[in-house]
Amino acid sequence: MAKYIISEQQFSECFEELARHHIKIDDMTIVKHVDGSTNINKIDGTSSPSDYWEKHFNDPIEPSDMICTSCMKKADKFVVGHVEDIEQTKMWLYPVCAICNRTYKGNKSNHIFYADNKKLKEIDITH
Repeated sequence: MAKYIISEQQFSECFEELARHHIKIDDMTIVKHVDGSTNINKIDGTSSPSDYWEKHFNDPIEPSDMICTSCMKKADKFVVGHVEDIEQTKMWLYPVCAICNRTYKGNKSNHIFYADNKKLKEIDITH
């Protein structure tokens, strides 16, 4: 059996292509960054989504493998960003690397990626 080794870049591109074609992967949800999420940063009296996460969920922000599923790269620092399903019917908090959280704003917020269902935390922003 032949063994193939692909680069981190090739792996990332493969994941992006699967998400673009809405290919389902077990225990993952296709999401995108929320446009205008800075307007809803302070919820429930907290100063940021990361503070909200720490206050309400007994779960570390960082994924166990330290891989950001938004860019598929290893990261040292994770923050909590707002993501939504591609139909824009649900919104969650989800850990992404600080670079992705800064990059995918405004017209770049349509960047879609897979999110680990165990790390998606649904939020109610109506109050």
